[in-house]
Amino acid sequence: MILSESLKVDLLKVFETQDYLLAEKKAQSLVKKGFSDPWLCNILAVIFAKQGKFSLAAKYFKILTELFPNDHESFFNLGNLYRDAKNYQKSKEYYLSSLKINPLHYESNLELAKIFFSEKNFDQSLNFVKQSHKINTNSIDAHELIGQILFATGKFNESLKKYKFIFENCPSNQKENYIPNVASNLIELDHIQEAKTLLNQCNLDVGKYNLSLIYLKEGNYSYGWRNFDFGLKSNSRKVRSISYFSDKLELWHPDKKFNSVLVLGEQGIGDEIMYSSLISDLIDTNIKVGIFMDRRLKGLLSRSLGNHEFIDNQEGAIQKGYSSYIPLASLCKFFRNSKDDFEKNNFCFQSDEKILKKLITNYKSKKPRIGISWHTESLSHGKQRNIKLSKFFHLFKNENIDFINLQYGNHNTEINRLSKKLKRNIFLNDNIDNKNDIDGLSAKIEACDIVISIDNSTLHLAGSLNKDTIGLIPKVSDWRWKSNTNLTPWYKSVQLFRSDGNWENAILKAQDYSINKFNL
Repeated sequence: MILSESLKVDLLKVFETQDYLLAEKKAQSLVKKGFSDPWLCNILAVIFAKQGKFSLAAKYFKILTELFPNDHESFFNLGNLYRDAKNYQKSKEYYLSSLKINPLHYESNLELAKIFFSEKNFDQSLNFVKQSHKINTNSIDAHELIGQILFATGKFNESLKKYKFIFENCPSNQKENYIPNVASNLIELDHIQEAKTLLNQCNLDVGKYNLSLIYLKEGNYSYGWRNFDFGLKSNSRKVRSISYFSDKLELWHPDKKFNSVLVLGEQGIGDEIMYSSLISDLIDTNIKVGIFMDRRLKGLLSRSLGNHEFIDNQEGAIQKGYSSYIPLASLCKFFRNSKDDFEKNNFCFQSDEKILKKLITNYKSKKPRIGISWHTESLSHGKQRNIKLSKFFHLFKNENIDFINLQYGNHNTEINRLSKKLKRNIFLNDNIDNKNDIDGLSAKIEACDIVISIDNSTLHLAGSLNKDTIGLIPKVSDWRWKSNTNLTPWYKSVQLFRSDGNWENAILKAQDYSINKFNL
């Protein structure tokens, strides 16, 4: 039976009150009375979806796809349902089914682009968002996603143009939303003062966070850290399981009388290494400290820190009774508010002596050793930071020096090509997995006399081990490396050689430094 208009209106009135349980009861009663209207099937599926009853919602949406196999909307609705249930593989399947029926469906193209973007499949994301843009050239959403893809792939000039276009063409009450995006691109292009002026006009959390990074780069630590936690509110800072722990534990503060605190790692392993010295300060306050960080750091932290507990899973932390939590970098506002705070910190990591002895025995040679790392997997900044291994050719030609490979990832093709050109193996042999075996990598760094690294996690690790280290930093650097200085407050043993637009001069300085140190 088909529903009358009055019955539809009655059910819609209940639905619009958002009392979905009552709406479900009314809809189910109509089904029991023998109504089999597709409209009823559709609204019942939506009612279930609103309540998070995804399997029931899927059941009714699938009925509609069987009844109307040429109607793309039912497939699109299933795509939305699985997207909301975070089953992105199924979601993609149904969006693609929708597009098979209607290739010009704007929303299906855009939702697919968003999913591929979240998976960091930027090529696919760009293909679908460009299609959605062709269908609706006035869509701000499509323009914005294109801007995000361009930024994520390091195309900052193009991303800036896109966001300026959005800023100029969006409604006036939405302009503030795009200030942080315009400013982020300006920062990457070294237009710092222009970005600062814009961000001072922005009251959004992400804008305040981006402004904090400018102040930190300028060395204004107290003001920078003050706004740094806006990165938590805007989700700009990625903290391990913060939603899980923030629901169960209080946020730690030194003025509160907590007996224990769980430190949550954040961003990536490079940042977790860099901020690790703060845990030492926290331990010195005589509070029980738990660490929930990258498991690869467990051995390193165990050797290097005082009394603490490494937590392997979030449930275990709750069972152990921790009373508070703190994101790792949020400790900065308590312990790193001035240049003096950095200078008085003497924390450094300790490598594994057994692994180190085994490595040195394996290396055999007594020549000076230089460790090299030249690549980052960062899609957004790799183009600016990465250096081809062949750029170090003249340094490798010096047969009075041994070289140790500190690079993570598989770069055998590049290594073999340069070894063939030099007619010898450029690196000493070892069996260390530089990406997954951090204890092994730490021992390799300890075995070096000098480390030369681009801006990646190896640079942070070498600095944290207090190893004599040269950081090869691009012309426009990350906030932590500041500007116009060859020193960093984070690591006393690291000196920075900055690119002036190409790497030749910086590498030549690193080469001269090494040769002079070894008197070669």
